[in-house]
Amino acid sequence: MLLTAGVTIFSIRYSKVQTFIVKKVTNYVNKNYQIDIQLSSIYLKYPYHIEISDLLVLDHQLDTLAFIGKIEIGINDFNIDNKSLLINDLDIHNSSINLIKYRNDPLYNYEILVLKFTSNSSSSEARLELDIFDLDFVDVKLKYFDYNKKWKKDVMDFNHLIVNIHEFKAEQIGFHSDHMVALIDDIKLQELSGFNLSEFTTVAFFNKRRIDLHDLIFKTSLSKFNGDLSLLHNDWKNYHDFLEKVPFKM
Repeated sequence: MLLTAGVTIFSIRYSKVQTFIVKKVTNYVNKNYQIDIQLSSIYLKYPYHIEISDLLVLDHQLDTLAFIGKIEIGINDFNIDNKSLLINDLDIHNSSINLIKYRNDPLYNYEILVLKFTSNSSSSEARLELDIFDLDFVDVKLKYFDYNKKWKKDVMDFNHLIVNIHEFKAEQIGFHSDHMVALIDDIKLQELSGFNLSEFTTVAFFNKRRIDLHDLIFKTSLSKFNGDLSLLHNDWKNYHDFLEKVPFKM
């Protein structure tokens, strides 16, 4: 058994084997979920450490939903019976993400993609418990746009955001059935309107009704906040109209 595993790991290093795996992965996703994805390579650097290059995900309009230049994943443990995945490190570099609601569409493109995945799974199935020890995003461009609403270009418009995320570092992240937790070490970003976030650290808790940010340090070019902050919501869609529908407590 160890010999078989060793031969498998060694063979994946060959370009022809990598090309075969790429075709298998893309064909499976395209066929089973009707989602158009492309990628240039999957490389197993050593056991349980995977590197993916040039991952492209197209939306239902065949525009780019996400392009990720490089993903490195270090897997610690994957338990199929318990439906749990433990990742040592997840690094994402040189990427762009476009979350778009096209004119006359009822949903954002990413919501349509999620529905394609969830429609193929039973609602009674247990969700995957995911834990990530270390997460690092570097040079990620995010566009969040609703083309059904007028763009207020003179202010920071939460329905039309164009953000350069220079760095996002977090650790001890847990995605569980009814909540998420994370220790956010730092976020540095700049929005097209001129908003510049130079420091953001917190211990974060998320569920369907609230986001709690403990020991928050929030620093921009114009202000600084230290303390605890809670954001309240009835639905994640409330954040589409953040100023009107998301009250907060300090």
